[in-house]
Amino acid sequence: MSFLFTGVTNDTCDIYRAGSSPPSPPAVGGVRVFVIPRFRNIKANFNGLFTYTHILCMPLGTDVRDNYGGGAAADVLYLPNGPNWGVQLLVSFVCRRRGDSLDYLEVYANALEPPPNSLLQEG
Repeated sequence: MSFLFTGVTNDTCDIYRAGSSPPSPPAVGGVRVFVIPRFRNIKANFNGLFTYTHILCMPLGTDVRDNYGGGAAADVLYLPNGPNWGVQLLVSFVCRRRGDSLDYLEVYANALEPPPNSLLQEG
């Protein structure tokens, strides 16, 4: 896989469509991601359009859905492994980032429950 930091990831996630959650099978499973906690951004950003507590970088082509602009219900991301285990995130916005040799999806999401202590420290 070559996205973002030449394939550097720090977790995996399972993607669930609206109305579905673990232990049901995910719509998309085992996606390698790079998770960036951003708790200082819990106030509205992007001119008040949405809020987020995490940014996740995913490979281009990953089927992840937001409800930005009033579309269908947003996906829920479940991080079952790694340092962020057990965290559930509601997708707020998905965009494509590219430049130089980088081409990936940037996913803005909100924690559905208080995160474990390991996620309270921003990088």
